[in-house]
Amino acid sequence: MDVTNKEHFKTIRKAIENNKLAVFVGSAVSFDSNLPSWGELISLMKSALELPRTDDYLKIAEHYYLQFGRNTYYSKINDFFPSDSKPNQLHELLLSLKPQHIITTNWDDLLEKSISSNGDLYFTVADDHELASSPSSQLLVKMHGDLTHRNIVFKESDYLAYTDKFPLIENFIKSLFSTHVVIFVGYSISDYNLNQVLSWIRNRTQDAPPAFTILTESKITLSESNYLREKGVYPLLCEENSDNTAEYPSLSAKSRRVAKTIAKITHPESTEMLDIIAEIATDISSWENVYPSVFVQLFKNRFNTTEINKIYFDSSQNVIVYNLSEEEKVYNRDKIREIRRQLLKILQYIPVSEIRLSLSNGKFYRVRNLFEFELIDEYTSFNFSCISDRISTVTVNSNDNQDKHFLNAYDNYFLKKLHIARETFTHVANMYFSKSLFIKSLISSFNKKQLCFGEIPWDLERDFLETSMEEQLSRNDNISELIEKFPKSIVNRQKPLFHGLDSNNSFLLERFRSVANLSREIDDEIDSINSGSMVFSNKLASMYNQARCTIMFITKNRITTLYSSDYKNICKIAFEAIIKRQCLEKEVELDVLLSYSALISFKEKDLVKFLSDTLNEGKSLEISEETIEYIFLVLDNSIPTISSGSSFYLKEHCIKVWSNALILLSYAKHSEVTLKEIVKRLMASFDTNRWFLLSEAVNRFLVFQVNRYGSSFSAADLKLLFDKQVEKINSNENIPIQERGHLFSNLLYLISDNGNDASNLFEGNKQLERFISNITSMEFKERLRAINGFVFVIHSLAVGELKEKVSELLKTTFEESKKEEFSESSIMFGLDLYNVGVLPKTELIFVINQLKIKVDEHIQKGSTTSSYSIINEQLGKIKKEQLNGFEETVEGVAKLTDAMKNSFKRFKNTRHP
Repeated sequence: MDVTNKEHFKTIRKAIENNKLAVFVGSAVSFDSNLPSWGELISLMKSALELPRTDDYLKIAEHYYLQFGRNTYYSKINDFFPSDSKPNQLHELLLSLKPQHIITTNWDDLLEKSISSNGDLYFTVADDHELASSPSSQLLVKMHGDLTHRNIVFKESDYLAYTDKFPLIENFIKSLFSTHVVIFVGYSISDYNLNQVLSWIRNRTQDAPPAFTILTESKITLSESNYLREKGVYPLLCEENSDNTAEYPSLSAKSRRVAKTIAKITHPESTEMLDIIAEIATDISSWENVYPSVFVQLFKNRFNTTEINKIYFDSSQNVIVYNLSEEEKVYNRDKIREIRRQLLKILQYIPVSEIRLSLSNGKFYRVRNLFEFELIDEYTSFNFSCISDRISTVTVNSNDNQDKHFLNAYDNYFLKKLHIARETFTHVANMYFSKSLFIKSLISSFNKKQLCFGEIPWDLERDFLETSMEEQLSRNDNISELIEKFPKSIVNRQKPLFHGLDSNNSFLLERFRSVANLSREIDDEIDSINSGSMVFSNKLASMYNQARCTIMFITKNRITTLYSSDYKNICKIAFEAIIKRQCLEKEVELDVLLSYSALISFKEKDLVKFLSDTLNEGKSLEISEETIEYIFLVLDNSIPTISSGSSFYLKEHCIKVWSNALILLSYAKHSEVTLKEIVKRLMASFDTNRWFLLSEAVNRFLVFQVNRYGSSFSAADLKLLFDKQVEKINSNENIPIQERGHLFSNLLYLISDNGNDASNLFEGNKQLERFISNITSMEFKERLRAINGFVFVIHSLAVGELKEKVSELLKTTFEESKKEEFSESSIMFGLDLYNVGVLPKTELIFVINQLKIKVDEHIQKGSTTSSYSIINEQLGKIKKEQLNGFEETVEGVAKLTDAMKNSFKRFKNTRHP
């Protein structure tokens, strides 16, 4: 291509980016739509005239008008233009230039049809009135009128009176040459219409934007070139040998040459490719991380390609693939080396392993990503204390740079200080905008909107309900309003970068749809494998890489969707699909990314159920040292916040994260060294004032390790844990309602099962003696709860004086229960006492008689309670001869138990038809 053309193309592309391009469209553009030429129309008119004395087109049209009148004149022209004509490829290519304004000297409606089918928005102007009342910033100006308005410029008097007839349009066109780069398409050098327009701009200033005309010739004479340049117009010549009919086969030879010239503008070649890649690197530098598919779309837009497989993100291999064209395949080594250097700059923002420049037959140039993408930071490790300290120690004032304000806003969001975060994001969005940092301004505005959704602390729900409702209304769509204020060049050039950061959070919705569909495909794979089929696919890797790229995008760009259901669902779906699919392999590997996904997305009971149901047949999680260190970091970071004076919501969040982290460790087999480190962290859980909310996770870990994996803990460690818990229980006036004694009981059993005599633990244990004394002095209901949770296990393991002391406590409490209303709880308590040998047969009879009364009442009313399932089990432990005479009552308990089970079944079927 001519070097001059290349420089001109750069100028035109810059104008496109800045929305400062105007295109003039002449009659030759419509040639391949089977419309007649001027010459054909004039010949027809001339044949109808009486001895015309001129060959001047304008005069012939004038004579025809004067001889036959206005109606016949327009009727003749209308008949000559077929109404069913269709736009050709050249019309479509012109729109690909994305001009702000299109000016045409044609009367046909082919441009309007092409604009409509392309979905573009141009307001059509065919007279001064329409120009004056135009509501749009994008115009299609029919400067020679059109047939619908019957105001066409064709005959001599029309041209002579143009200034009087179209003064506004003339001035508008003149002004374009001072503000816009202009391209003429469909005009020859001698075209009367072209020369008319050029006559208007004779006195243009030297610093006005350039104008160009696309010619169908590959060469013009020096005089022709000087003629155009004198008028301020630079010729764009077509390439030699550009008549290959394989491209644009529906166009004529001349139109094909014009089409190829336009394509050179919109589809840059290798020399321009380097410049555009460098520009893309600059554009994405406002981001910390870019999702691969977003980059792909940005690349497509900048190279103006719609080919599906020209460039794409292969998530199964975590690579971006660019298929080189035939011209690009013959680049020399130096050119490829320079392209690789430019792409490497881009790769620091995109978490893919490489970009491949594909040749053919599986061969490609590889651009490896040399940058590390570290997931772990203060946010993903839940270091709330660090973030809280940063907020409290850093003073942010109006003179600070905007990045410091942004970090402060995000820190407040992370700590759920939503009012402060929202106010700060609003402020920082304006700061970024004022400094032309448009992407950062957009992220800030998006964050301000999105933090109103997702999990809202209960104490803020009322305030934020109205705010979130307002944010959902289109009239309050600040994001769209902000984008409208961006320079058109930014919108045109960078649109894919902020696509999805809208009021509907389309980015996450698209990611959710993708992982949800992939999850269903993985489920189908699992079914096929379980049915005996062999399956070979990369869907598992694809799911992992999509989840990874999504998490990196959200966390590294500090997007306020961490607490949103969409984000958590993406993480949960990916975790479940990957773990389930791995269960069909030899090992189920858990890394940092999957651990983080589980920590933020699951409720504790749901995570336990999923892992218990999935990891069967001796399967366990294989956790690398790096992942163990990450989970330890999460456990260590959570404890200070749980112990601090942080908000209730933040503590609850940390408790969930801490418990989920321990759940993950519960489903893995550990070395002795790792178990020691875990036990240290279990000890630390008792140093918090919310220890009783963590004890269930501690208990689960110990039981799972022993029962599932045969792990053993030293008696010393178990005793330390036991003493820690007893100490915490004694420090409370009453035992916390959430503490049910499961850990207490299991610690004692584990100590005993380790071959240790539990009496050694009890002997001289002042904390335990104090604990029993405290229970003795409790009010009846509180004491009964403490006995059920803690005392029975002590009784079963104690000997000597301690056992007698505990037995006396149990008997005394039972006698006191007889003075209260003898409820189902009292009955269960009495049956437990009999089964452990504390009560004699006479007391059993008393309990059964009380039970009979309750059973008869329920049967008469047709009611039941869940207590009867437990009572049924307790009765099953008593010898049948001990229950002689109470067979009817025992049978009644069984009926009430069955009624309860049936009730649960009906409830379940109602919820899950």
